[in-house]
Amino acid sequence: MDMPRRLPAPARDSADCRRCPLELRCWPEADPADGPVPVVREPAMRSGQFLWRPGDPFTGPVIVHSGCVMIFRTTPAGTERVLQFALAGDLIGLEALSRGRHDQYAQAQGEVLCCRVRWSPAAAAAETPGLYGRLLRRASQMLAAAQQRARPEDPIASVLNFLRDISRRLGHEEADGGRRRHQVRLPMSRLDIGRYLGFAEETVCRAIRRLQDQGLIEARGRQISLLEAAWR
Repeated sequence: MDMPRRLPAPARDSADCRRCPLELRCWPEADPADGPVPVVREPAMRSGQFLWRPGDPFTGPVIVHSGCVMIFRTTPAGTERVLQFALAGDLIGLEALSRGRHDQYAQAQGEVLCCRVRWSPAAAAAETPGLYGRLLRRASQMLAAAQQRARPEDPIASVLNFLRDISRRLGHEEADGGRRRHQVRLPMSRLDIGRYLGFAEETVCRAIRRLQDQGLIEARGRQISLLEAAWR
């Protein structure tokens, strides 16, 4: 597999999450007593570039500010297993906190902007003790959400649930003759959706066609419209 080079990550500028209008998207249960969350805004990443690869040192959790980051592993057989599509507001990289090194790939899907939490365990404990509470609550929310995303065996139901989730987070609602529809442009390919859901690419394509035949969605390439019936 040809791996595009990772962008260098020089610090652009420092910031405090409390001064960002998107704070509640990244920290939905923020407590004023938590104190500051110092972050460094990373350079913009282009599609195919890596935030990290297996073996890279852990230098702090990363918050996706915009775009989509695909988290995946490579199996011993050389195939990719997609673990997560991280979208705006998602906190990633915590899996490396205990070991000090990443064991996954994190790859930009389209243009991505991220903020990296300025991380030094000793400094974090002394200067921003509330950061640990924020990270613990956020990790708990992520675990609960992952457990709720149980993948049904039916590929059509799996694909529909996936499209609903992406549409809630990235899409926008439009009125069409008095009917609601959600429009979303998928940042990932059908192949990657299959790698995430555990199906072949052809299975995902067939499921999308069946959903169109059932009048639940309309699809033109990566542009998807979820019709009102898809939400019932």
